[in-house]
Amino acid sequence: MAEPDGLKAPVTAAVAGTFAVQTLAAVAMHCIPVFAPAAAIDYGIPETQVGLFTAIIFAGALSSGLVSGAFVARYGAMRVCQLAMVSAAIGLAFFTLALPWAAVISAVLIGFNYGPINPASSHVLFKVTNPKNRPFIFSLKQTGVPMGAGFAGLAVPALITLYDWQTATLILAGLALLTALAVQPIRAALDSDRRPGTVLFGGGTGIIAPVRMLLADPVIRRLSLIAFSYAGAQASIAAFLVVYLTVDTGFTLAQAGAAYAVSQAGAVAGRIFWGGIAGRVVPTRRVLAGQGILTGSCLLLTAAFATDWPLAAILPVCLVLGTSAYGWNALYLSEIASLAPPGQISAVTGGAQVFMFGAGIFYAPLFGGLAALTGDFTIPYLVIAGLTLAAGLYGFFLPRDTAISN
Repeated sequence: MAEPDGLKAPVTAAVAGTFAVQTLAAVAMHCIPVFAPAAAIDYGIPETQVGLFTAIIFAGALSSGLVSGAFVARYGAMRVCQLAMVSAAIGLAFFTLALPWAAVISAVLIGFNYGPINPASSHVLFKVTNPKNRPFIFSLKQTGVPMGAGFAGLAVPALITLYDWQTATLILAGLALLTALAVQPIRAALDSDRRPGTVLFGGGTGIIAPVRMLLADPVIRRLSLIAFSYAGAQASIAAFLVVYLTVDTGFTLAQAGAAYAVSQAGAVAGRIFWGGIAGRVVPTRRVLAGQGILTGSCLLLTAAFATDWPLAAILPVCLVLGTSAYGWNALYLSEIASLAPPGQISAVTGGAQVFMFGAGIFYAPLFGGLAALTGDFTIPYLVIAGLTLAAGLYGFFLPRDTAISN
């Protein structure tokens, strides 16, 4: 497709703004599973129910992502990001009520926070990148996800120790609001291409249009099938790693949170590394395929964790797992942006997220259900490992980057 006619916004401002909102969106998304062992007591439910909460988050993210293209066109990508931050803050506040109905509202609002971020940031970053640096720039922005998740893994246990889980949740809600205010100075420059007359619903901008565009391209279809499996593994890790380490291996919440943070440190390093070689040293789709093989292999090791495994043996597995399980998203989104029709990047990205967030809706309850049924986490991890390995092997049959078919 045609490249943009010059840079309409500074690269630094574009990356900094999208990185900030991506980070806080990830904090809101990933802090709840870390809260789970403490919050479950006040909610009066088992920790495995966090899978249902995660599924609702992904349902909210999927639906908001599908309609985000029209909102980005009308109000601007950064304004949409600011509204997402407000949604995150309100959602976290509802979670502190420790009531089932409030948890549902909380999950939906946190999903509404998470869904528009990728379509909006893809819209911004595509304007300031070219085919050679796009995978790296997208990966740089996407490091906000593991940084936010890692922050949640370290900060939540510390805040609970200092205060309680409700106060800790409200502190994170305040950070989301501060982020919305922090990006206001760069909003005008990054949203200079907004079209105020855009119809929000109907006129080809509804929830079906992005899916139709997605399905019209055979390469995007196949990439999205792989993303479904990868996203399922990622959602399972995000929702259950801390619970798994506290329940099955006997870690304290602080130790489990630290292990989760190590996985996110690996994710940061992985996203930079994979983004640096993809499209330059190795074709991007070959990198995506290899990530599935590495993730599946690490999940097999994770399934073998036991109480006699020392922390020193578990942390390296978590580190490598993070590099691959969280390292594919930016490459996938970069490929989607490159294949999207002119002017439809945010819409097609929203459609592509049907597979990413749909996986969370499917996998998280499946993982939690298998854990509840079998009494431990071994079988769920083995199932997820097998599905991820299969997706990685399938990825090697995709055409190379130079053989895109439309």
